[in-house]
Parts: sequence; C-alpha cells; structure tokens
Amino acid sequence: MQIRQPIVTGSFYPSESAELSSKVNEFFNQVDLEDNSGIPSILLVPHAGYSFSGQVAAYGYRTLIGKDIRRVILIGNSHQGHFYQAAVYPEGYWLTPLGKIRVDETITRELLKEQSLITDDIQIHTLEHSLEVQLPFLQIALSNFKIVPILVGNNNKDKAKKLAAAITPYLNKETILIISTDLCHYPPYDVANKVDRRTVEDIISLDVERLEASIKTCTTHGFPNLDCCVCAEGAVKTGMYSAKTINAIKPRLFTYANSGDLNGDKNRVVGYASIGFYK
Repeated sequence: MQIRQPIVTGSFYPSESAELSSKVNEFFNQVDLEDNSGIPSILLVPHAGYSFSGQVAAYGYRTLIGKDIRRVILIGNSHQGHFYQAAVYPEGYWLTPLGKIRVDETITRELLKEQSLITDDIQIHTLEHSLEVQLPFLQIALSNFKIVPILVGNNNKDKAKKLAAAITPYLNKETILIISTDLCHYPPYDVANKVDRRTVEDIISLDVERLEASIKTCTTHGFPNLDCCVCAEGAVKTGMYSAKTINAIKPRLFTYANSGDLNGDKNRVVGYASIGFYK
C-alpha cells in the first residue's frame, strides 16, 4: 500500500511525536475564541512553518476538536510547478510523526472519473508541503477520519469552479473542506496589513471576480517587494465557489497575523489568516 512520507518534519514542525503533539496542543490551549458557531463547512488556514503560522492555523482547527468529522478534503496549490489538471493523491496513506491517515479511495476514484479536470499524480504530492502541514492539527483535533488530498496547479477561475462542482457533492455534516493558503508574501509589515485586510474581505465576500481584481491591482500597484497577495489562488477560488454552492455564506475571520507579529522582522513579512465558512 502506497505511503506518502512526510518531507518537512524537523523544519516546518517537530519530527518527534511527543514534541509535535505537545506543540499542537499548546497552540490549541492559547486560542482565545468563543466557539458557538457550530462546525464550519469550510476552513481556510495557512501552511507555513509552525513557528510562523501554527497559532493562526490553530484558531481554525480548534473549532473541530471532538467533532464527528469522518472525511477531510484538502486543497492547496503546488509550489513545485504549473500544471493543467488538479492532482489527487489516489490511494494509500499519509504519514506524520503522529501516525498514518488513510486516503478515502472511494472518493478519489469517483473524482478521477472527471478525466479532463482531475488526474492522479503521486509525484507532485511527494514534493509539496502545503497539505502535509495540516495533518497534525487534524490528528489532534479529530479521532477517526480519512483524507482526500488535492493540489491545484493553476489559478484559472473556470477550472476552480469546475473543481468546486466536483467536490461539493461530498460536503456534508461529516465532511469538511480545508483550503491551505498563506496571504501576501514579502512586503513590509504595514503594507502586508493593508493588502491582507482587503484580501480577507474579498475572500469572505465569495466574489471571485472581486478577488481577482484586487490581486491584479495589488500586483501592479508597485507595493515594495510584494511577491503575491495570496499564494494558493486557485485553491482559494475553489473554496469560494464551494462555499456559494453549499450555501456556506456565513464567514468568520477567526484571526489574522503576519510573520512580523511573530519574529519581530517587519521589513519582509508573510500574511496568515484563519477563516471559517458556515451554512
């Protein structure tokens, strides 16, 4: 049986199970959040190293602790290259220091019937960290679940809309969609706060065209050192379309921070947000 090995243990998060469990639980214990909204249908969380974005991610995952979630669909963008179809990891397990997680092969087989839209590509998943870093949070928060790992290789909104249409039939009270993305990359602290505030507003509006217009404006405006406004643009668009399709139109920004809040270096930062979408 295929086992996807972790690639960022010891760098993005601890490699020893006891230390990793302690770190995730520490993040959860530091969440100051009144949890009275029920279970989100969709979570948007960051995917940087835990010392940077772990606390922000914990705000979203804290809402899942003890909940009866049996399936998690994970969508991120590949940092390894551009490709046309969405890539699903089709079978087997994903391994972290906390143990193995089974791929929901029933769902991956169904998704792979959409041959013009979705392909199986184990290799692209082997090299990508953006879904892997979500798993320890899920392993601590949930007790018995399978995963459907998907990577997007482009930012095309029509592809995102079609991918959303393919996955939303599986979203129900026992299934959650996780969108893995960081926000702006490498501007100064004040610019990041300004740009990310607008990006978050665009995302929770569920207006993909509005998000695209903001991204175009930001990247052509001449902000110093602004590399991107949202690194997993295709995944975010997929989540936005999914939210509209299942009527998960009640967004909640759990928290926002950027790396300058955490390491004191405010000259070149990356932004992180944790957002839930509720029916």
